[in-house]
Amino acid sequence: MHLLLFIRKKGVRFYVFRLIYLLLKLGVIVLFHIFRLSINIIKWLFSDYSGITYIDKNGYRRFNDSDTPVHRWVAEKYIRNGKLKNGEVVHHKNRNKLDNSPENLFIFKNQNEHDRAHKIDAKRFGKKNSYKGFNS
Repeated sequence: MHLLLFIRKKGVRFYVFRLIYLLLKLGVIVLFHIFRLSINIIKWLFSDYSGITYIDKNGYRRFNDSDTPVHRWVAEKYIRNGKLKNGEVVHHKNRNKLDNSPENLFIFKNQNEHDRAHKIDAKRFGKKNSYKGFNS
């Protein structure tokens, strides 16, 4: 009885909109956690523990079955949403070859553009930092 009086004071429309707002808010929170969980699953799949990948002689992670570099696969699936074009180069922004998260990858149109980015960084930060990474 008291609840009905309380609803009558504010109006039914207010509570309907409030309910819709809370459901939308909950949905966004749930989607955020699903996205975060999927990123963690992807990171685990590409880690040494999963047995799906290995690190080649140049320090890049590759798939065991196809020998495809993981950073190129991630760029195709999460950045380009399609195959990379001939000559395109996938660049690790932080220079860590094992960090294959989509946020760390950038696609250059060709090797010349990629080399130019490293040369600019070499002038600014030194050759070692440009090619080996800023934390190595």
